[in-house]
Amino acid sequence: MQVKCKCHGIKIERDTAYKVVANGINHYYCSKADYDKIVDSRNLKDEVFKRIFEIFGRKVTNTVLYKEMAELDETYTYAKIKAYIDDNFEYLQKVMSKGFTSEYAKIRYLMAIFKNTLADYTQNTKKEIIPNIEVEIPEMKFKPNARKKSLEYFENQVGDEK
Repeated sequence: MQVKCKCHGIKIERDTAYKVVANGINHYYCSKADYDKIVDSRNLKDEVFKRIFEIFGRKVTNTVLYKEMAELDETYTYAKIKAYIDDNFEYLQKVMSKGFTSEYAKIRYLMAIFKNTLADYTQNTKKEIIPNIEVEIPEMKFKPNARKKSLEYFENQVGDEK
């Protein structure tokens, strides 16, 4: 008997398929590696949403967030989105703490930030090491020149003598 693989959607023999029972329902996969790949992608997606909820300060109930994130996932991956959120978490929290009129407006603003910055974002895997350079700076004794006197100053002095 043949069953359908949940990962690839192809028909495979039930005897050779990797079987997972969830809530009393059998799910079949081509191999354990395919099942692990699906579980890892779900976990990554859950982590991204947890970080977004941390940015908002609460769980978001508006379904627009999930729709917008699904569209972003088509262009970028959840791994790239998570890396961007991790690198810019404080900035995103600060920006999203502004006074918004609605939850929808807040979600749209966050999605606009993602759409505008993810295209140019490259993940920094290496931390930049700033070299410690010691430089000797000579001590300078600076004396400002006496302020030059204007013509008005001299006219006032001459005018006072009369």
